[in-house]
Amino acid sequence: MKILLAFDSFKESMSSLEAAKAFEKGFAKVGNNHKFETMLISDGGEGFMDSLIYQRGKRVTRQITGPLGEKIRAPFGIIEGKQTIAVVEMAHASGLEMVPLKKRNPMKTSSYGTGELINSALKLGAQEIIVGIGGSATVDGGLGMASALGVSFYDKKGKKISGVLTGKHLSIIDKIDLDNLNPLLTNCKITVACDVTNPLCGKRGAAYVFGPQKGATSSMVKKLDEGLSNLAKVIKRDLDVDIKTVPGSGAAGGIGAMLMALAKAQLKSGIDIVLDSLNFEAKSKKADLIVTGEGRVDFQSLDGKTISGIASRANGTAVLAIGGAVEDEHLDALYRAGITATMPLVTCPIDLETAIKNGKKAMLQTGERVARMMMLAK
Repeated sequence: MKILLAFDSFKESMSSLEAAKAFEKGFAKVGNNHKFETMLISDGGEGFMDSLIYQRGKRVTRQITGPLGEKIRAPFGIIEGKQTIAVVEMAHASGLEMVPLKKRNPMKTSSYGTGELINSALKLGAQEIIVGIGGSATVDGGLGMASALGVSFYDKKGKKISGVLTGKHLSIIDKIDLDNLNPLLTNCKITVACDVTNPLCGKRGAAYVFGPQKGATSSMVKKLDEGLSNLAKVIKRDLDVDIKTVPGSGAAGGIGAMLMALAKAQLKSGIDIVLDSLNFEAKSKKADLIVTGEGRVDFQSLDGKTISGIASRANGTAVLAIGGAVEDEHLDALYRAGITATMPLVTCPIDLETAIKNGKKAMLQTGERVARMMMLAK
């Protein structure tokens, strides 16, 4: 029997690879006459880079500026082939998990480090850069990233805004100058992995929907939204690009919108990028069972996330979805979407901290449990 393991990460508990190894080890306790193939899956957030470079690329590490302006070391991926492709994961450079809870404030966080990684990839000769923008700590409209790439921003007095730009600078932007924009960006294809369709501004925009998750108070949300509207107005006037209402432009605090304005970037579903890159459909046809999973299987799993992407492209192969928790209310919708069966890792009342800590052990036990259930079917 050929089993395709295609897990997303289980946030704060297991990486995709750790989940796959634990499941396989548990399954193998019952018998070893099965062939496993492992794919690392991500929808654009944590683990996105690893999913694309696993077994065919390499990590490169650089010193950059973190979301709070501190110096850190962060990786990006390089895939060599007919052309050089770089994979930049925003969560590594400007990620929310990098910011302590008490310091989360999108008025003060910056995407500058993400721009520095893009610069580093360009210097290595990347002809295409795929930017995974999930898990960001920022609502800066991509100002930080853009300034790292050489873009200059001026206020209403004509004074250049210096330093590391953050969300608080959105409202004072009055002019954009691209004279010093990294020229290598011109001939590089930029693809942005995005798993939401929110516009840049308004009640469904970057500030109102995602700002509170990143530490924004209600007054900050209003200021950030006004600032993003101002940025969109200046970009439309100075760069002749209308980004305000483009679906997905509000993801990651607007960084996708800025990449569209600067580099004609294309926004694409993160899970589709990964599955296309890994030739998932061809491999799913050869599998007898696909096992996927993520931290929580619920209604969001149907909206451009890993599990819905796997189910929609499984080519009739049975799909088992494992979640740290499985929400019963939406099971019928999951089954209609192509999931064959679901299984929770947690099988008894337990607090979240303990569940996260014991994730690998629970996955190993789940692997064995699945193997034994399959023996019953025989």
